[in-house]
Amino acid sequence: MHANADRIRTLQKYLADGNVELAAQTLVDSISGPGRWASLPPEAKQINIDNMATVTQTAPPPATSCEQVAKFDFPILLVHGERSPKIYFAMSAAMRKCKDVPEPTVIPYATHGMMRDNPEAFNAALADFLKRNEGTR
Repeated sequence: MHANADRIRTLQKYLADGNVELAAQTLVDSISGPGRWASLPPEAKQINIDNMATVTQTAPPPATSCEQVAKFDFPILLVHGERSPKIYFAMSAAMRKCKDVPEPTVIPYATHGMMRDNPEAFNAALADFLKRNEGTR
């Protein structure tokens, strides 16, 4: 059984029982590590709670092969928050094994919500990427 399928079934059960906060906590802790939910500020918790209905309705993304990644013919910006879940770093590393893609830009002091955690650094990284790649597409 796939771990994500198990997680989705658990979340669906909590949501059917009306326990949206427990569903959100389970999701956050399963992705970011045990105890992460407890460390979130109330605003971040509310964002997760508000988005719980969509989590179980979205099909998992299709697998992407190295052959597909190798065909990407556009500039790629990999960006992570310094405190993003490790799975995102692993995904970037896997992509970089398929194609010569620049190292990820890491936004200091930020989680996966880097545009909220450190908007100045995120916007600067994005603006720099756009400037470097202006006219390439």
